[in-house]
Amino acid sequence: MTAADATRRAAEGAARQSYGKLVAFLAARSRDVAAAEDALADAFAAALATWPVQGVPDSPEAWLLTAARRRLVDAARRRQTADTSVDHLLLMIDEAAEGRDTEAAEEGVPDWRLRPPGH
Repeated sequence: MTAADATRRAAEGAARQSYGKLVAFLAARSRDVAAAEDALADAFAAALATWPVQGVPDSPEAWLLTAARRRLVDAARRRQTADTSVDHLLLMIDEAAEGRDTEAAEEGVPDWRLRPPGH
């Protein structure tokens, strides 16, 4: 049996035995079933890419849970960063429209930190 076959067999076994339990656990933590399913799907994809090289872990279910949980955390951080960025950008637009930063606004860049070096 090849490494790819062993990987597929282990991933298939984990999916059959633990998929529902893993989704339920992840969804209980995130309160988002769709996000939990997406994170678990990403974890299975990562397993299919990683396990043939590194070997199937002793506990595939725990590996999948850890990978999916990390993906959920990463997604939450990206959402939080995006939400914060939108608020900050809206504030910058408002300040530029009110003429608070007239020097930067005249140059077309509302924040001096965003200007290219040498300008």
